[in-house]
Amino acid sequence: TAPLTLVVPALPTSSIAIQLLTPTVTIASGGLVAIPVRLTRTGVAVGTLLELRMASFPPGGRAWITPNFTTGDTATLQVLGGLVGNWPVVVSVALGASPPTAVATVNVVPATTPDFSLAPTPSDLVITRGVFTPVLLDIVRSGGFTGAVSLTAVTDNPGNYAVSFSPASTTGNSVQVDVYASPNITPGPHVLILRGTSGGITRQVVMTLNVR
Repeated sequence: TAPLTLVVPALPTSSIAIQLLTPTVTIASGGLVAIPVRLTRTGVAVGTLLELRMASFPPGGRAWITPNFTTGDTATLQVLGGLVGNWPVVVSVALGASPPTAVATVNVVPATTPDFSLAPTPSDLVITRGVFTPVLLDIVRSGGFTGAVSLTAVTDNPGNYAVSFSPASTTGNSVQVDVYASPNITPGPHVLILRGTSGGITRQVVMTLNVR
């Protein structure tokens, strides 16, 4: 026999904190607001791919984070107002049994001015390179807005995406968007901006493309 000494070092210390930089916002019912999200990482958490999730959102509305997977320190929470009232919006990091969370208070008030917002379903689209993938884009009209909305897209790698709208201009409440990513796109999370214009009003929404 021979003695063996086994040394077990302590795990590197690390932590993750999430913060909503605008913790209190007021929006009209049917309106869309963007809230900056900050992640503070230490130790081995720096550069780690994390998933951000919604834990609650205004009833009758929607909320999502772009990008929903990230190795960075910033993201954007977007909230679409639903029922009038004060509502908590809770964001969490998918990590362990007690995930880090942050809360924003959203005050939804009645819409009094004609306006519109854009809301994609899903807000985080999984697409395969070389294949067109559809997503539904809702035009959420509020305050009696009835105008035609013309739609365009902005990508994070111009020339390597194709984005088409059916139709490209509408007085309706939804359109189909077909998204194509070329084989030149690096797999992983990417950002797609969908923009609508009607008269002097321009509204946009940001969504995640998880490219495979």
